[in-house]
Amino acid sequence: MRVIIFVIIIFFLSGCQSEKSTNEVNPLAEKGVVDLSQWDFDTKGKIYLDGEWEFYWQQLLTPRDFASNTNKNQDWIQVPNAWNDQLDKNNKPFPAFGYSTFRLKIIVPPQQKKLSIRLSDLRDAYKLWVNQELLIESGVVGKNKENTISRIDSKMTTFPLVNGQVEIVLQIANYRSDKSGFIRGGVLLGKEEVIQKTHVNSIAVTLFLCGCYLIIGLYHLLFYQMRRKNQGAFYFGILCVLIFIRVLTTGDKLLIYWTNIPTFVNSKLAYLSVYAALPIFFIYLKSIFPKEIKQQFVKVVLRFAGLLCLFIFLAPNTISHYTFYPFRVLLLFCTLYVVYAMYFVLRRKKNGGVLFTIGILIAVATAWNDTIYESGDNTSGFLFPFGILAFMLLQTSFLAKVFADNIVRIRLLSETFKKFVPEQFLRRLDEEDSNEIELGVAREELLTISFSDIRSFSEISEQMTSQELLVFLNEFFERMDDPIHDNHGFIDKYIGDSIMSVFDRKEDDNNKHASDSVRAAIGMHQINYDFFQNRKLEIPIRFGIGIHTGRVILGTVGSAKRMDSTVIGDSVNLASRLESLTKYYDAQIIISESTRNLIHSDDFYIRQIDKVVVKGKSNIVAVYEIFDANPFEIKKMKVESLPDFNQGLNFYFDKKWDDAIRCFQKSLKIYSEDKVAKMYIERCEALRLSPPEDGWQGEFIYKNK
Repeated sequence: MRVIIFVIIIFFLSGCQSEKSTNEVNPLAEKGVVDLSQWDFDTKGKIYLDGEWEFYWQQLLTPRDFASNTNKNQDWIQVPNAWNDQLDKNNKPFPAFGYSTFRLKIIVPPQQKKLSIRLSDLRDAYKLWVNQELLIESGVVGKNKENTISRIDSKMTTFPLVNGQVEIVLQIANYRSDKSGFIRGGVLLGKEEVIQKTHVNSIAVTLFLCGCYLIIGLYHLLFYQMRRKNQGAFYFGILCVLIFIRVLTTGDKLLIYWTNIPTFVNSKLAYLSVYAALPIFFIYLKSIFPKEIKQQFVKVVLRFAGLLCLFIFLAPNTISHYTFYPFRVLLLFCTLYVVYAMYFVLRRKKNGGVLFTIGILIAVATAWNDTIYESGDNTSGFLFPFGILAFMLLQTSFLAKVFADNIVRIRLLSETFKKFVPEQFLRRLDEEDSNEIELGVAREELLTISFSDIRSFSEISEQMTSQELLVFLNEFFERMDDPIHDNHGFIDKYIGDSIMSVFDRKEDDNNKHASDSVRAAIGMHQINYDFFQNRKLEIPIRFGIGIHTGRVILGTVGSAKRMDSTVIGDSVNLASRLESLTKYYDAQIIISESTRNLIHSDDFYIRQIDKVVVKGKSNIVAVYEIFDANPFEIKKMKVESLPDFNQGLNFYFDKKWDDAIRCFQKSLKIYSEDKVAKMYIERCEALRLSPPEDGWQGEFIYKNK
């Protein structure tokens, strides 16, 4: 396995060399002329037109201009090389920003009838004439920054030959980069099929790398989505996406070709992708080797790289290149540290340490190559994407071993999970591993408890056999599970046809679990309607939900052989009592005042329906109805009747029975089936005849469970 992977790595790295490095010593241009009359394009193939070109600074000349004999202030310049790295005839360097014209004459074998030319990695706006015919335009060439539009891409064209003579005239304008002209690459000449193959191969390699990184990146991100504990998968996925962006924005710059985005945006993305990739790479290593890669070091790299990214984002492109100098310092620092860390990985004989070390060294070496190549100091090409690809291939054998170990671990976990279930329960007990849970572990928390119970269960069960009833319950519970978990809750237990669920989400010191529980309850009723329609039952499935927020105790109960999670306390009992009230008030969802105080009234349809003292308690609890899940027409009538209903309720609490009756009657004119309004009219009539005792606060003593 390792031998195969190593062979693949050698294959990739050998194929990563630039086109230029594979050619033999070729004829060079001298004083603007290159003699290729003895060059056999059939056997020797393509050739770069390197050497001494005619150079006309601050002049935009066309082939017609060269036909005249006027003085054009000619200089000579070496290609490939940035013009601002060279001297004019007065031994002064050319400025980086400006415009110029390049010219080259080529003598080719007279029998050659047609050739092709390819320009690669030219950073500036340019126009190309061959034998007085304008063949390529990239961007807009202008005499000032406002009239110039840069476009970086690779292009090729084919042209006929006459009498073995070729004249190339190239206008270039640069107002955005510190390096101008042919920084890397150059002009490639050859037969059409050879140049076409080179052009297509270059794009094909780029597409291959893009595909690899995009697929691998998305795979790891999806893997993380399914298993959030695996932080390494997330960071590796992000790293792959960043390299995907890097590949798209460098080399053939396919992002510009596909989207036609401005060159400065492409350039910023190229910088940002590599600067962001370095800290992400070390965060990933930290997740694999937490003891060897120190958190403090990762924070330093993250802050340093963050400053570079911020500078690239805010600064103009004309000074972006200055970030390469601090980045090289950072890269040197990281290189030394990673060698130091990998030494301890090897010394401690960490699982997969050898393969990881080889892969990391390849990745670091290719990263150094790219920083040097980006500054125009070598012609090897961008190799970092290949280095990371080699790193990925090397770690596959390591991951295979990890997966094998995990299979054994999963078997152990599955045995433990038979005793203990909810994952959120584990987190509440501050236990990351279910194997560490012990009997009697407990913790007190402020949570929201929800109880739901099928009111019509006895009638439904009479229609079914025992097996059918069990299937029905399991299907019902399965449907109810989704809205609970989608709203950050978990099911503590099933009690017959009842569900007890717990909600515990907190954000920024705000208890979100109250709102989560109400949304889950609404979702359960909405799903219940679809479930009833699909089952085609003769008797509707009616169930009520009671919700209360309060302090409860979470813990484990049972024995050493069989444990279970549990949530206990007065708050649990009250939630259960509120569920039983739903039938009395003909309400789908009833919440307590403590839950009401933690939710926003604008988020739900709410109305207070009573003050109660439930059985077994002495405290008065204000209860509220949530009627979001009511059918549309009923919900509309409840909303319209709400002002009269609320006013009637206030009169009732103030012992103004006649005024209360009048308000409730007005409410019933809007919603005639309102059981609660009818109930209050009956109460008012009874209390008018038999007034309550002193100290009465409007409470109703509910004597049933």
